[in-house]
Amino acid sequence: NNKQSVPRPNLRWYGVRIAHAGVVLAFIGIAGSSGYEIEKHAALKPDDRISVAGFDITFNELKVDRGPNFTAVTADILVHKGQELIAKLNPSQVFYNKSDKHTSEVDIRRTLAYDLYVALTEVDSSSNLINLKVLVKPLINWIWIGSIVSVLGAALVLISFYRQKAIVS
Repeated sequence: NNKQSVPRPNLRWYGVRIAHAGVVLAFIGIAGSSGYEIEKHAALKPDDRISVAGFDITFNELKVDRGPNFTAVTADILVHKGQELIAKLNPSQVFYNKSDKHTSEVDIRRTLAYDLYVALTEVDSSSNLINLKVLVKPLINWIWIGSIVSVLGAALVLISFYRQKAIVS
């Protein structure tokens, strides 16, 4: 009998395949997020609505919060997909009195299919006019998922080497 024995899949075998599956998932995320990203800028007054990538985005109102050394202006944004309200987002700008600097705080709605970023880029409080930047990045979370899966696969490979070394010793 000249039968060759086929090695049974072991931990390293599974680890390599899991790591490669993670790379594929990350690649899908990179291709989807960079190739199909949609960005739109708009100047809005209260109750104005824009459509971006199938989302209807409505600017409701501005809210102002004053602290000891800052003033925060927050936009109340409603996001609809068809008739369904899917998110209430609150991007803001914070103005620091002493340094005369400001920062923008982006609000994000995350799903497996896409991330929806809404940033308040400029505010005119006297007229309630805002400039809004909306960014839709499909499949962005697949990059994270793929990376985690790859690390888990690599960990299985490393564990298999450690176990093999322990058995030989």
